[in-house]
Amino acid sequence: MTRARQLKWAAQVDHVREATLAGTADAGAWSAYFESIAPGVSPVAQDGRCPVMIVAAEARFYGVQFREVSISVSVSSQSLRAGQLGETWFLAQAWSSVRAFAWVERTMFSTPYEHALISLDPLQPVKITLASATGAELRATMAPQTSTARSAKSDADEEWLGYLLVPNRVGASAQRQQAFIARLRGRTQRFAFDPQQDELRISAGTSTWARSPFADCDFVADEWVIRGDGFHAKSRTYRLTEIEQMTVSP
Repeated sequence: MTRARQLKWAAQVDHVREATLAGTADAGAWSAYFESIAPGVSPVAQDGRCPVMIVAAEARFYGVQFREVSISVSVSSQSLRAGQLGETWFLAQAWSSVRAFAWVERTMFSTPYEHALISLDPLQPVKITLASATGAELRATMAPQTSTARSAKSDADEEWLGYLLVPNRVGASAQRQQAFIARLRGRTQRFAFDPQQDELRISAGTSTWARSPFADCDFVADEWVIRGDGFHAKSRTYRLTEIEQMTVSP
């Protein structure tokens, strides 16, 4: 029997300002993508739709201010025992406002990061903009005229702890699938997304994102999730056979 190992966090960041746009997308589009990039991985689907998150965050790491945006899909994996730690998501694409941080993510953590110009206002009214040199663009804004009158669906301390799978090289076997563990927590406010007033615009360009189906997967936003002072932590990236042996302290 393999002995469980205590997880050591590779990075921990306090005072994170975070805004997430949560919604659903066409599960069929993601299933086709996972067949080539992540064998054994499939979207968690209900009525043909799967949960998708666009997460934007702003913080300081060793004194350097940075902003980042990531896109993740709720999945299950044949190589990872369900419920071992928490939810499982697939990190399809991410961007950092600091070029060196994007390089470290790609090189040291095998995560799909690119450099981009990012602006973020995580408080009401939320505003997220992203533009990369490869043409990826994203703009998500909460309508100013309705944001102050919009009541929170919930306002409470929340924690998310789970696995984030990363893309394999095309043709790689399921045994080579990698993932890291992440923890996000803090006071969390949830607001309904107003499709009549709020704005969401997406363009993939020629970025790595263009090789994923996100820009054409019929993403429909449901809610804004806001943390004004959160905590983020992530582990290094492991093979799934290693990571499921990890235990995480409270």
